[in-house]
Amino acid sequence: MNRSTVIPALIGIGAALLLILLVIGIIFGVGAVQSALSSSGSNSSQNDSDGSSDDEEPSDEGDPDDDDSGSSSDSIDGLTIGAGDVVVSGYFDFACPICGTFVNANADQLRSWVEDDEITLELHPVSILDRSSSTEYSTRAAAAMACQADLNPDLALEYFFILFDAQPAEQGDGLDDAALIELSDNFGGESIADCVEGGERYDWVTAATETAMTDGLTGTPWVLVDDDQYDGARDDATEFAEFVGL
Repeated sequence: MNRSTVIPALIGIGAALLLILLVIGIIFGVGAVQSALSSSGSNSSQNDSDGSSDDEEPSDEGDPDDDDSGSSSDSIDGLTIGAGDVVVSGYFDFACPICGTFVNANADQLRSWVEDDEITLELHPVSILDRSSSTEYSTRAAAAMACQADLNPDLALEYFFILFDAQPAEQGDGLDDAALIELSDNFGGESIADCVEGGERYDWVTAATETAMTDGLTGTPWVLVDDDQYDGARDDATEFAEFVGL
């Protein structure tokens, strides 16, 4: 074999070997990359399943400090109006004439005391005189009062006063549901029609009356000032103011 043929042959063999080595290198390099990617994906999946991602923000769900629920305006404990230090609690039946006498005589000063935050007024509508009407007016009126307090709490006191100002005579039919609704409508606010016509507060009235009797109610009006019972004249606003101390 002469030199002119050996040299090109050697060059060809060397080139082939370099090509083979290059291919082997590429194969091993791709394998290493795939292995690294596979390992990274496995670690990422493990982090996700453990919930340990640094980017995950804490959830506020179930945090008691974020509870926006408030107390219901139809608590069996009564309808509370005002924020004064003196607590005036009154148990009234809307069919009770003597209750009407007391409320109509004291409405102006009760309103003023509430507005000036001199008293906290706790109203307890009860129904012990359903027998005095042919339509269970005591229950229906007290239920309407609860509807108003629930739907229009800022107008509840005025509705309470107007129910006694428009109090029907005993032994009659009493105001019908339409009239009870209209008295509320006169003040504006949300309509209590569905609540009244659906009897949605009847059960509340029954429970409130039972609670009041358990607490010592024997007749209406039953008026307490800081738990001291008022036994003075029902039509004398001055005497009641002196008892309250205002």
